[in-house]
Amino acid sequence: MVPAYHIRATLLPDGDQQRDFWIHDRRITFEPVDGAEDLAPIGGFVLPGLVDCHVHLTLDFAESGLPAGSAELVEANLRGHLTTGTFVVRDMGAVSDATQRLSDECRPRVHYAGRLLAPPNRYFGIQRNTPSDELVDVATREAKSGAHWVKIIADFDESGDLLQGTPNYPHEILAAAVKAAQSAGARVAAHAVSAAGIQAALNAGVDSVEHGTGISERQLEQMAARQTAWTPTLVIAPGAAAMSSEMGGKRAADAVLAGFENARQMLPVAARLGVDILAGTDMYPPGSVWREVAALKASGLEPALALAAASTTARAFLGEPALEESALADLVLYERDPRNDPEFLKRPSLVMFRGDRVAV
Repeated sequence: MVPAYHIRATLLPDGDQQRDFWIHDRRITFEPVDGAEDLAPIGGFVLPGLVDCHVHLTLDFAESGLPAGSAELVEANLRGHLTTGTFVVRDMGAVSDATQRLSDECRPRVHYAGRLLAPPNRYFGIQRNTPSDELVDVATREAKSGAHWVKIIADFDESGDLLQGTPNYPHEILAAAVKAAQSAGARVAAHAVSAAGIQAALNAGVDSVEHGTGISERQLEQMAARQTAWTPTLVIAPGAAAMSSEMGGKRAADAVLAGFENARQMLPVAARLGVDILAGTDMYPPGSVWREVAALKASGLEPALALAAASTTARAFLGEPALEESALADLVLYERDPRNDPEFLKRPSLVMFRGDRVAV
């Protein structure tokens, strides 16, 4: 028989007082359960499990030494997320089909894209080579294969000066590919960093903009009106600048850093307009989403909004439940309030996934 538990804690990201809830048959209820044992000391802080909305499960940013694209690497990366309380990840482009072969048991929930779609020689060599005349067909096949997302590289400049990138695909082709993928049941995310690339992605009707370093207030207004989400990935700024320096020298690196500074300044504007802001770590090892929460907070987001970007806002955007009646007991407990210091997110006192405790 599965034991029942009681918890009294402050519900994050925006709770301001303690609440009682119970775990019965591995699910959350706010109705008292007789005989339930206290799961943790009273007075902590609880989240429904973190969400990292921009990861690459088939790449080895943890430097494990496992082959890129391998099933073993995907599993290792997922374990890294799970043990830090990250229960939902959105894989934003793979270098193999390993993420499409995952079951949904005993691991974080994966909202996966298929391969990274870009023209030949336009994305580090890890893309599926997709010329303009093939984009609609390839995007359609990705969606029909069961992918939750299709990831299109909307702009990329080989010089390393990413803000000067021009769109990779003509407008009518990109728009047709987005429509085809959405009609086949997937959503579309666009890697877009230059103002022109971002506008091309928005005009095509994508569901989320990834990075968006050259974003403007006018574009954020369009995103708010269309309910297009933004994943700024602020935490990767140093790494992106280093890559740009290798490709295009100091001038390119400086341009990238200037772009991320623009994104930081636009974050409060996005929040004011009501754009869904999602936390994503991209090139960081699994379990690093706390770093992006810290970067969002440091860039002017209210602490609760910064934490929501890695929890409730992200869950709502992906259609995942939070701490609500009858939801599976996915939760993370903290002794201290991570809104005050997001670094506490990497030190949970208890992690429970689907009603079972996870070693931390």
